[in-house]
Amino acid sequence: MAYHGRTTRKVTIKEIAIYIMAPYGFDAFGPDVRYLGHFNKKHFALVTDGEWVNVPVYAGADAHAKNALMRPVAIPHYTAWRQKHNKGGDMLLFSERLPSYPDLEMVVKLRNTVTPQVAGQEVIRALQHSQYADDYKGQYQFVLQDFGEYATAGTSVLDRVDGTIRLNSNLFFDVSAENISMFAAAVAHETLHQNQNPLFHYRDTLPLVGHNPWHEKLDDKALTDSASVLDEIKNALGF
Repeated sequence: MAYHGRTTRKVTIKEIAIYIMAPYGFDAFGPDVRYLGHFNKKHFALVTDGEWVNVPVYAGADAHAKNALMRPVAIPHYTAWRQKHNKGGDMLLFSERLPSYPDLEMVVKLRNTVTPQVAGQEVIRALQHSQYADDYKGQYQFVLQDFGEYATAGTSVLDRVDGTIRLNSNLFFDVSAENISMFAAAVAHETLHQNQNPLFHYRDTLPLVGHNPWHEKLDDKALTDSASVLDEIKNALGF
């Protein structure tokens, strides 16, 4: 990778290789394939005579020699041993690499992103230096949170005790030019809640049927106020 411009880089691909990867596990055997072999601590053997696959056998001329006795092992034995000892496992098989040498060059555009913590502080700074500063007082910290079933709908939640704004990690894993408008509105929304007195906060968060007109009014203010300082936020973040 080489420098090409402030927001671009030149990438040269010298080699492309293709290979095949396949798992090899005992679960892949059919129900009729159970015998894995005869084992002891030192030796392994395969018995080809079907009459002997389920009984112990002796290796060598001296049946009393150490490690002469070998016992049959089947797939259920091995599976039980793996579960008991948390050892063993399946294998991954790889083919030989089939390389080609295209020597390709391409220019890629970098996606300029910042963390939600950095972007959040910049949004707060811009709002607190705007004509609406009295509505956005306080200090805040930002954390990402999995919103579960609300991951595609909810943007943020405020913890009024310590001023923590919890952001939907599905929407704001990072902040870019594409989502900064939504992000700034979400931060403004929660900051407005933090500066409300408890009565107004309770009113604006009532789960009314249909819609909550007070909450919608607060939403409109958050959108308007954040939009008025959006260019300043973008410039500060390099978008």
